[in-house]
Amino acid sequence: MKRHYVARPQEYLAITGLGIKDMKLAKEYYIWPLIQKCTRISVSSITCPIRVEAKSAENIPFILSAIFKMCPPIDDKIALLCYAKFVYSNKNIPNLAYDRIERIIKSEILNVAASMRKDDTFKEEAVYKIQLRLNQFGLIIYDAFFEQVIDVHTSKSWIGDSTLVSKNAKLNGAKNENQVPSNDVEGPASTTNKNLVPAQARSMYQMPVTSNNVNSTVVSVDIQCCNG
Repeated sequence: MKRHYVARPQEYLAITGLGIKDMKLAKEYYIWPLIQKCTRISVSSITCPIRVEAKSAENIPFILSAIFKMCPPIDDKIALLCYAKFVYSNKNIPNLAYDRIERIIKSEILNVAASMRKDDTFKEEAVYKIQLRLNQFGLIIYDAFFEQVIDVHTSKSWIGDSTLVSKNAKLNGAKNENQVPSNDVEGPASTTNKNLVPAQARSMYQMPVTSNNVNSTVVSVDIQCCNG
């Protein structure tokens, strides 16, 4: 007998099993319990605070504190499927997906820092390159807050508190917080596509603004098996 499932707000149902090609995402679905599986996947925003010790091209050591806010673009079916597969594949270790995202951000910051001089525009380059890496997981950075870059030797900050925001990406983040479309999404979709959201990536650093109120709470990736 079929069982009926309904997604909660900020959630999609990931359906796999007999009769489903790859994976299907839906807000509401009837499944055959013995031959199909339903998993709840959150599409809420993820907040990732980062603190990195790095060196510039001039070999100057510095400490960077930053906060990245990201989410899957709910109006992009391919990216949404990529995100669902990324989270689903790590469901047995809930924090593994988050840890992978954190490692990507840190590695790109270190790479960018090593190739740039102290007075170069570090922030924009870092966000752009991090976004290119996150595209394969269906994630868009909609807010990037660089709290400080401190010279280890002089204890002087290279930049003040500042936020880099893509207008389109921030609007997308607001959409994720307020509504999720009801249309179903079905695969397959490649998780290695590096051009999922090129427009958002290109515009990621077009609107620098100042912000003194930043929520640094870590929202871990949420994935649950459906329970009747």
